[in-house]
Amino acid sequence: MNFIKSLVLVAVLCCFSCSNAQQKDGLTTPKPHVENNNSITLASKVKLYSKKLGEERELLISLPENYSQEIQNYPVIFVMDADHMAMFELTRSINNLLAETDFMPKSIIVGLTNNGNLNNRFQMTSGANRGSGFYENKAPDYLHFLQHVVIPYVKKNYRVANHKTIIGLSPSNGPLHEAFYNQPNIFDSYIFLAADLYFNYSKSQSKGEKLMEAMKDKSHSKATVYLGMGSKDVDFNQKWGTQFSEYEAQLIAAKNENIRFKFEIIEGDGHYEMAAKGIKNAFKHIYSEDIWNRQNIYHLNRGTTPVDIKKHFDRLSVHYGFDIFPPESKIESQTRALLRWGSPENLTTAISLLTQAIEYYPNSASLHLILAEGYQKSNDTNMAKRYLNKAKELANKFTIKNHIWFSKKLTELSQ
Repeated sequence: MNFIKSLVLVAVLCCFSCSNAQQKDGLTTPKPHVENNNSITLASKVKLYSKKLGEERELLISLPENYSQEIQNYPVIFVMDADHMAMFELTRSINNLLAETDFMPKSIIVGLTNNGNLNNRFQMTSGANRGSGFYENKAPDYLHFLQHVVIPYVKKNYRVANHKTIIGLSPSNGPLHEAFYNQPNIFDSYIFLAADLYFNYSKSQSKGEKLMEAMKDKSHSKATVYLGMGSKDVDFNQKWGTQFSEYEAQLIAAKNENIRFKFEIIEGDGHYEMAAKGIKNAFKHIYSEDIWNRQNIYHLNRGTTPVDIKKHFDRLSVHYGFDIFPPESKIESQTRALLRWGSPENLTTAISLLTQAIEYYPNSASLHLILAEGYQKSNDTNMAKRYLNKAKELANKFTIKNHIWFSKKLTELSQ
């Protein structure tokens, strides 16, 4: 009897072992679990299997507000070690803030979790580094997982633009180094937080020396790079701050137009706490003011026209390689102000801008309602009725952000 039980146990174990051995890269949960709050999707959770890592990994995926009713494709931001130091939540919140205030586009945030393991698994150097056994040299495997499993999954399931940013923090900068040196066409922008350039890349070269070599290479793909460090790290070892400054000077002298870079030591912050300011400053480097030039673009009462706004965002779209739209909230606030002022010129400008904006946001009930008001104030009853009916139709399909204002205005225009 014991012999039979033993045979059964061996058979079960063999089946289990074979099923694991045959498991392929890809989706392991049949349907992403979604956590949301009304129209704001906080995160989808999905597990993907990696043969290289020999395990499955959970992805956290945050979509922009109103994703389901908008039509554009969005740039993607990949966050390494997303479940460590609130990196995923930080990235998502800062993107929401800067997108709403028109400092950067809305983005899809994809976080790669580390299954509660030591984040040093992301590191690219081996146990010989610093005499530590924690550095497991998994960076190439993580990059393979990103390139061949995660990115294809995201492309297949979401509306993504052809622009990808990757963020690492301290040890989880490993895949960023690996990509920048060996697979430079995967990502467009790199954010190295707590950039520990002073540790070894090889026995003869530090990570900083290797990175500078690659960043000086004028045949390297175009890229935007942010390297940040907390001042408390410099206080701990002054040599690290000196190296940081020397590397920056080397790159300035190299004049490689393919690489836009920013070095920053964030005053008063330590190794990990610098991440909040670092992420914000990195985004404002990628979408820098000298390119974005957002200061006066909405001043419709100072000579800016709807045509100027369209040309501005067309120019940005060409520069970054994907469609960039003016924030709906900006259009809404500007046109509501124009309608309050009420002069014939303001009404004409508001109608022109709203008509243009509806091409960007064809499912916006609010923009249709404001346009109906514009036509009503211009005494064009037929057009007012047309856009009022469309606003009602869209309101029944999609969530209205400012529901109280919308209901009040809808009642007022329907009388």
